[in-house]
Amino acid sequence: MKANHQNLSLRWDKKKTLNLFLLNFIALIIIFSLVYLNPYIFIRGKPGTSVFFILYPFIIEFVTLWGIWGIISSYSGVAAGLLLISNFKPFNALILAFIYIVPAAISFAIYRRFVSFLGLDPLKIDLLNSEIEGTKTKRLYAWIFFLMFEAILLNVIQVSLGLYYLNLIGFFSKSEAVFWFYVWSFSNFVSCLIIEPILIKTMTENLKEFGLVNAGWMS
Repeated sequence: MKANHQNLSLRWDKKKTLNLFLLNFIALIIIFSLVYLNPYIFIRGKPGTSVFFILYPFIIEFVTLWGIWGIISSYSGVAAGLLLISNFKPFNALILAFIYIVPAAISFAIYRRFVSFLGLDPLKIDLLNSEIEGTKTKRLYAWIFFLMFEAILLNVIQVSLGLYYLNLIGFFSKSEAVFWFYVWSFSNFVSCLIIEPILIKTMTENLKEFGLVNAGWMS
């Protein structure tokens, strides 16, 4: 089954374009709120950090839906949150925010340009549905790829890059970075496994139906 992109297009329509901007503004607010509130909700480490970090699946899903616009809204939300809750210099906060976006951009590219040719759905709806538009899905393979690629590989890439940079700027020592690697890799995996399927069920299916999903990076 090759994915059908006809329903993923966001053609230049004033109403749909306005809806897109509204949705991305909401995404920005959600990401900012998660960054800002997370250290106060969960067990705290150093100022601005927490043992459980739930941002990862939200960024992945917003970029999955809206490509470059999801990247812009997610990056803006992360950067603004880091600038307010941490003691990072503005340049360091902006670099760290960029690191958080890298896995989502990789995920978008792989799912849209590679996974669909394997018969998997580029929006990951097949994780929850045995059929899409009357076509039987490869649900087991979709879950295997999701777990191996997104919940593990991209997760480790994000955590490793983030901790490397935090060690580079002196925020974490090497021993602290090793500890947080295991903590954040595990918390990212758990949040990805639990939260992203919920987002797919509550957001992706409805937005696809209304045509408010990008077929490519821009539209």
